Amino acid sequence: MRGALLGAASLLAAAGAAFAQGGPGPAPVPQAEVSDVASMPPATPRWIYIVSDFGQNGVRVFDGDSGKMKGLVEAPSLGNIGFDPKGKFYYVSETIWSKFDRGVRQDMVSVYDTQSLKLQGEIPLPGRLLGGTAVSNFAISGDGKLGFVYALQPSSSVHVVDLEKRKMQQTVQLPGCAAVFPAGAGGLGALCSDGSMAMVSFPGGKAVVSHTAPFFPALTDPVFDTVPVDRARSQATFLSYTGKVYSAALGAAPQIGAPWSIQAAGGMREAAAAPLDVNWVPGGRQPFAVDYVAGRLYVLMHVGEQWSHKEAGQEIWIVDLAKHKVVLRHPTPGKVSNIQVSQEGKPLVYVNGGDGKAWVLEGDTLETKYTLDHAGGGALFLGAPS
Repeated sequence: MRGALLGAASLLAAAGAAFAQGGPGPAPVPQAEVSDVASMPPATPRWIYIVSDFGQNGVRVFDGDSGKMKGLVEAPSLGNIGFDPKGKFYYVSETIWSKFDRGVRQDMVSVYDTQSLKLQGEIPLPGRLLGGTAVSNFAISGDGKLGFVYALQPSSSVHVVDLEKRKMQQTVQLPGCAAVFPAGAGGLGALCSDGSMAMVSFPGGKAVVSHTAPFFPALTDPVFDTVPVDRARSQATFLSYTGKVYSAALGAAPQIGAPWSIQAAGGMREAAAAPLDVNWVPGGRQPFAVDYVAGRLYVLMHVGEQWSHKEAGQEIWIVDLAKHKVVLRHPTPGKVSNIQVSQEGKPLVYVNGGDGKAWVLEGDTLETKYTLDHAGGGALFLGAPS
């Protein structure tokens, strides 16, 4: 024991001497962190834009190929995003208050650069309806020159914004109509409460409004306000609460095809627009999307009855639009209320729900490719026109 203590003392003494002589010297000072600002790469058709949950700001941009977040576009929880067809700008129609939830109100369309995500300008609006993040509250014309912001002052109307000159152009009154969508290079379409469709064109800069005959029973089986548009073919697709599909060739005099049933396409009886008639029916906040490349409809379906159209999906049905045939049914990966599909040869499907979780699915099999936690539970947008 005495020998061990003497040995330890000798080691301590040697260490002390080395320290007194400077030893190996002081530890190196860590270098200060250097920050930089990255630029966004060019967007691809497989990017998805996810609106944050209520009370949180920003539209999160995810790459479907990697499952990684690419950036965040500034937007309030009640904002809507639109896309420049040339890929240069993101547009956000928004309402803000000077004291968060009160004070001076400001309505505007904000313009952001797609590479730096920096604010490029603000276009003041005279006011609008706070309709949440429904995809049908804000639309960009096919040629990218005009923005259409749904308003209510005091009746339904649309603010037309000149995106090139970055100024308010005019307000078009559309009594009884809402759910705006692009029609043609510079025109606008909207759904109306009598079951018709309004079409707005701007010859010489002046708005000309026309209406189709009613094509859906608005009181018993209305169509969802999600209106996917194939801009290349100028074709819109509508889906009713009971699962009736309408296709319309847009133009000065739109041609609307006869409706057909999703349930019949799946080999079962059609759903009735009547209480207590339980069947597979579509539902959700953004319940369907169209792959116009392959001509397929992707629908969130659940077991329900009339007016259960806000229920989350239990299955995703893929429907061949030309053959009117269900080609695949697959359980949803979770509680989902929104769906989108990329426009390309091998598409990806994106779904999310109110819990903020999102999923990236393979378009052909609907198998899960990525699960995105805390991605956002709001509406889903594609950067490419859809």
